[in-house]
Amino acid sequence: MARDVREKEKMRGEEIEEMEGTEKEIENCQGGQNIKSDMIDQDSILTEEDYICLQKYRLEKEKGLLISESEAREGLGLEHIQSLYFIDNET
Repeated sequence: MARDVREKEKMRGEEIEEMEGTEKEIENCQGGQNIKSDMIDQDSILTEEDYICLQKYRLEKEKGLLISESEAREGLGLEHIQSLYFIDNET
């Protein structure tokens, strides 16, 4: 048990050293420009259609219009079916 505790402490120490190394890398960047250039811009990977759908989803979620899958099953009287995914595949 004492060995387990020492191993966990060693692992935590290694994690802390790794985090400190990352912090130093960030500090060495010129105002974070290198990091920003490596980051993927969300808008650059979404098509216009995807972006519009995402915005509609966020609005519906904000307004409380979305329901869970279990609520949909109850509303349709399909409580006994585990997932609505199987309904689409059977048709």
